[in-house]
Amino acid sequence: MRRLAGLMAELEAEGKEITAVDREFHLLLYKGLRNPLVNNLIELFWEIFVRLGDAIPAPVEGGRAAGHLRIVEALQAGEPIESIHRMQEHFNDVRTRATMLHDPTA
Repeated sequence: MRRLAGLMAELEAEGKEITAVDREFHLLLYKGLRNPLVNNLIELFWEIFVRLGDAIPAPVEGGRAAGHLRIVEALQAGEPIESIHRMQEHFNDVRTRATMLHDPTA
């Protein structure tokens, strides 16, 4: 996951698309659960996300890679509560940006 977060950062710095790497990161993150429902929900999210394309604005600060790297760092530090907090931050960011689809002033 660290390699994927690093690749996301490199691609962002070059102005390239990171969606495929981002998707791979999330699939890998939850792979250990071996839960088909979780896998299906992640796949559904990505199907919708890809269809929306550039409609969802990018994060204002730090890019998408930075949030993913914070998740990896918390996991590698063996900090489960911090890991959960970092995932919640990440999902809150996605929610905020998705809200902008309906209200461009948000």
